[in-house]
Amino acid sequence: VNLYVSLSEKIGGPVADQAKLFKQAVEKEKELIGKAAGQKKPSPEEIQKLLQPISDLMTKITEIKDKNRGHKNFNHLNAVAEGTPALGWVCVEPTPGPYVNDLIGSSEFWSNKILKDFKGKDEDHVNWVKGFNGFLKELVPYIKSHHTTGLTWAK
Repeated sequence: VNLYVSLSEKIGGPVADQAKLFKQAVEKEKELIGKAAGQKKPSPEEIQKLLQPISDLMTKITEIKDKNRGHKNFNHLNAVAEGTPALGWVCVEPTPGPYVNDLIGSSEFWSNKILKDFKGKDEDHVNWVKGFNGFLKELVPYIKSHHTTGLTWAK
């Protein structure tokens, strides 16, 4: 996620704002995975409370996209807004991997537009796509290895 965040900061504006929130959401998700490894699966209500901070950040990421329609980097904002729900895999059972794969396709629709606009013109934007898409694509093998049927809780 670091390449995506650093290039987002270089691009600036709402792209950087969105990246800060995305990084925070990833950090919150790591915390949740750590908690799950150390405790038995709680009630659905308690799980919802644990997911709330991630959900709130996901909402803010979409709000940035919605507030910046017409921005020169709107395709970037759309790619992230479409890919961010992949972080919701932690509440998908029994097939979180395919869920993430579906969202990668939605995000790539927008990132392909970025590649078309910037390939050969500004490699920072091309590498931005590689960074964001790369993060999403790396989620799938991680999920398949450690959380095949959903977030793994301690026994």
